Amino acid sequence: IRDIGGLAANTGSAAGLHIVSVNNALLFFADTTLNATSSSERLADTAMLAARFASDLGISPRVALLSFSNFGSHAHPAAELVRNARTRVKELSPELQIEGEMQVDLAMVPQLLQHDYPFCTLDGPANVLVFPDMQSGNIAYKLLQRLGGAKVVGPILLGLKAPAYVMQRHAGVDEIFNLITVAASQCS
Repeated sequence: IRDIGGLAANTGSAAGLHIVSVNNALLFFADTTLNATSSSERLADTAMLAARFASDLGISPRVALLSFSNFGSHAHPAAELVRNARTRVKELSPELQIEGEMQVDLAMVPQLLQHDYPFCTLDGPANVLVFPDMQSGNIAYKLLQRLGGAKVVGPILLGLKAPAYVMQRHAGVDEIFNLITVAASQCS
């Protein structure tokens, strides 16, 4: 992908994003497409790219860096990678609402988050979900789509010099139309 379009200026990596509409919520799932594994730096880049994409659509991003761990509850390297990504994002974009590492139920249910972790700064449920690896992000959106009835748009490639999209192999008419609509909105 990088060889075709090249990375945008001041961007360290590219990422894939899916827009997921489920239960009257519009969510942004990243990275669902490009990076099979991640580093703290790449995860931070993914979070900032996804937040910028949501913001460009007029949606105030509330970012959750997802993990199996909550705010240091596990000393596992995978959880530490996510914690370090949050630290990096806060250094580069201190104004961004971002929390993690956290489990998805805390990200989606603010009452749980506020009750157990009152120091968190998210002022509502997360709408940008950043997965620790492509595998978990890809599985999550497909489960919601196939079993939960979610409407899914994407993948949308972020971090490139120009907007780029990938049409899924089994895309239906609605999916094609929705991806074209997103593409058209980025042309203006």
